[in-house]
Amino acid sequence: MKEPEESLKKIARKHKPVKQYLRIFLERYEELFLTKRYDKLIILEIGVGGYKNPIKGGGSLRMWSEFFPNSTIVGVDLNAKELELPSNVNFHKGSQIDVDFLNKLSDKYGHFDIVIDDASHITKNTIITFEALWKLTNQYYIIEDLHMKSSEGTRQHFEKIHGADFNTKNLCVIQKT
Repeated sequence: MKEPEESLKKIARKHKPVKQYLRIFLERYEELFLTKRYDKLIILEIGVGGYKNPIKGGGSLRMWSEFFPNSTIVGVDLNAKELELPSNVNFHKGSQIDVDFLNKLSDKYGHFDIVIDDASHITKNTIITFEALWKLTNQYYIIEDLHMKSSEGTRQHFEKIHGADFNTKNLCVIQKT
């Protein structure tokens, strides 16, 4: 199989993920993940867009699928979805604060190499999700959209975590060492 040469930005243009700071996020993601692009990873994205519309959303799942062709992409959303997704993408309806549900996902897929929290953006929910998944994360835990009004306390909480990187606008990257 010939490996695709497209950048993450070009792939994103095709799949149109809904992300407020898309360009900035994509630059940081490519910087972090380019050397891992063809690795066999387990990637969890919480919050897949489209809100309550069952056939909308999933653009970022398709984007990650193409960028990480050898990886398993797991998408989670509070709302049920009927999305056409590539074969390496699995979707599950569930809550980001349902710790039992998150543990069952890890039981099914194994520990996650990359976790991207793009869900409720509510500080309390973000912290609950992080506390449940950090021990199940191998490499990166990322929290998007820290600019949201509902995320005001999130940055302050994660500034206390060793290694939390806020160098990219509205993005928190925590890497396991």
